[in-house]
Amino acid sequence: MKQFFARLLLFLALLAAGCAGVLYLSSTNLLRGFFTDITDSGAYSYASSDSILPYITQVQTPDATTKLVVGDSVCWQVFDPLKACNPVYSIAGTNRAVTMAGQYLLAAAYLESHPAATEIYLVVGFEAFSSGFDATYGYQYAVLPFAQAGLLGGLDATTQAELKDAYGSFFLHPGVVRWLDRSPLAKKLYLNFLAARLPQGSAEPVNALSVRCLQRLYDLCAAKGVALHLLSPPVADSPERRQTAATLQASFEKTGMAALFPEYFADIPYYPAEEFRDGTHLADAFSNMAHLTVILDKMKADTGLLGDFVTSYG
Repeated sequence: MKQFFARLLLFLALLAAGCAGVLYLSSTNLLRGFFTDITDSGAYSYASSDSILPYITQVQTPDATTKLVVGDSVCWQVFDPLKACNPVYSIAGTNRAVTMAGQYLLAAAYLESHPAATEIYLVVGFEAFSSGFDATYGYQYAVLPFAQAGLLGGLDATTQAELKDAYGSFFLHPGVVRWLDRSPLAKKLYLNFLAARLPQGSAEPVNALSVRCLQRLYDLCAAKGVALHLLSPPVADSPERRQTAATLQASFEKTGMAALFPEYFADIPYYPAEEFRDGTHLADAFSNMAHLTVILDKMKADTGLLGDFVTSYG
């Protein structure tokens, strides 16, 4: 009997070592493609960190800018094309999947590396306030890039505890996330495991994570004498979206965010729904430079902000 259990343990140890070896090899340049193909993991081959890490590096690098624009993908769509003609602005729009935790980390990193900073603009749509640590985009965008950059420790204790509860401490380690981000097979296994145990999205228009991170960012900016502005990007004008705005505003009142950011609902820039390709992002015909100039000029006029932001190359 002892020999049987000894052999069983040896077999299990060899099996575990073999699985670990396969998972490691699946992240190497030499065999990544092979294991991706035979395990049908192609849908997981995109390294999400590649789209966020450049912005982390950008905000961490000291330069001559004194103003930061961060936000979701519509923020990126509107502001990023004007980067070259706005040398005092660091424009780092990403997406809503980074959650407010990611937006906080980007802004905090910028303030740390730019002691002369004067303004931060956080430009996000309605759904950004309910984005959290879910099984799909939350881990890929709110964890993978920021863990690799070693920034997760900058979050408050409650948020760090929520991360550990959602994803496990092991999968927050910088070395582990670098491996996972380069192995479509490992990512497929882990994200499907998460999908079976984590809720998809938040039922609250403004979740507790967003409240904490917005409050911390507000306090950080106040302590450093930096003006913080929370603005909405262009929104498709429809009864549904206006109702969403009303629900969100009520949630802002309930959570105390309305007192900190009264300008958000005063200046929502509504545009005809046909100008949007999916109800959220501007259609190609309405994201050209001429139309972006119109959008940004109107935003400046409506808010009285972004006074020195150049809205065209002309």
